[in-house]
Amino acid sequence: MAVSAPSAVREPTGSDRVTTPRLDALTRRVLTGEGERETMEIHRPATGDLLATVPRCTPDDVTAAVARAGSSAAVEGDVFR
Repeated sequence: MAVSAPSAVREPTGSDRVTTPRLDALTRRVLTGEGERETMEIHRPATGDLLATVPRCTPDDVTAAVARAGSSAAVEGDVFR
C-alpha cells in the first residue's frame, strides 16, 4: 500500500478544526493498492492555496475502501443505519 507524503510548502488551512498537522496526518492515512500512483494536489477553494497532495486512486482502490468501511461498520455495530 502506498501513502503520499505531505507537500513541503503550504499555507495554513484557515480552519481551527483542521489544522495543517491534522491534514498531514489524514493525508498519510490514504491507502492505495499495489503499485505507484500519480498524485493530485488539493487546493483550498477560497484562495487556491495548496492544502495537500494525495494519491490519485483507481476504481479498485475505491472498492477496497468501501469494503474497509463496511468492515468497520460491522465492528462498530452498523452505525450507518
